[in-house]
Amino acid sequence: MFEELQEKGFDTEQALTYTGDPGKYVKALTRFKDAHEKNSGKIQRFYDEKDIENYTLLVHSLKSNARMVGCMDLGALAEKLQYASQDNDMDTVDEFTDILLSMYKDKVAEIKEFLDNQEEDTGMSKESVVKILDELSGVLEDYEYNESILLFNKLSDYNFKISEKSLYNGIKEEIEEFQYDEAAEKAKELSEKIKKELEEKEE
Repeated sequence: MFEELQEKGFDTEQALTYTGDPGKYVKALTRFKDAHEKNSGKIQRFYDEKDIENYTLLVHSLKSNARMVGCMDLGALAEKLQYASQDNDMDTVDEFTDILLSMYKDKVAEIKEFLDNQEEDTGMSKESVVKILDELSGVLEDYEYNESILLFNKLSDYNFKISEKSLYNGIKEEIEEFQYDEAAEKAKELSEKIKKELEEKEE
């Protein structure tokens, strides 16, 4: 599942011990990516301003967050700079801060590539998936078992992201247990997630 990250040196097994399951790991990767610009800017600013106290706090936070998503080498370098700044070892801070920020940027680029690849599908567009999910919600609200199964099966050609698969699988489970209202709610939630992705791509 995470072979692409493993090939790039991510310790995904360790990351999963921190995050608990694949879906939560993907969310952690997304948060780590989204926080990069803000956090790297702060580290650079605190370094430039010689604000060692806040610099230390930021690299300490980066150390923990990097390890949570499996970037052990980035975490190790952040730890090195945490201790150096605590000891007021400015030679080490001066030598490695640019390297840290460069490594941080590279790791985030690798995460973004992985997350983008999770969105690739097998030919079915997001718009088509939303249409089917919305139709499925309506059919489920009318308690139409056979029609709901036919519509659900149309979604099998789409490669849902890891963070969406639990909802996708849950829809089928609810249908098979004749829990139509619950299945409809999951279909609506999944539809909203994909609509949000479409909106974000348009921005």
